[in-house]
This record gives sequence, C-alpha cells and structure tokens, in this order.
Amino acid sequence: MQSPWAAALFANARARGKRNPHATRIVARAWLRVIWACWHNATAYDPDNHPTTRRLKAS
Repeated sequence: MQSPWAAALFANARARGKRNPHATRIVARAWLRVIWACWHNATAYDPDNHPTTRRLKAS
C-alpha cells in the first residue's frame, strides 16, 4: 500500500472486521474509480490532488 489513502482505506476495512480478500476488493474498487475518473477527464493521476490525500494531510 504505497498510497496513504489506500492504506488507510485497507486498514479501516480490516478494523471493521473484513477479511483480507474483501478489504483488498474494497481498495481495488476505489482504485477503479480513480482510474475511471482519470480516463474520463483525460488527466494523469496526481496523488497530491486526490481528495482523500488532501484530507489526510489536513488532519
């Protein structure tokens, strides 16, 4: 988990009692949304511009 928001999402899923495969699918679904948005908007992924990363840095 190189991305802080993805690691936090995975840790949150595990803390809620999800098993590893389910937590991995939760993170994969989130990444698919990011990839879709990048493709749809014709932009490259910028981790500093990711809304969750901005929230993590603000806290």
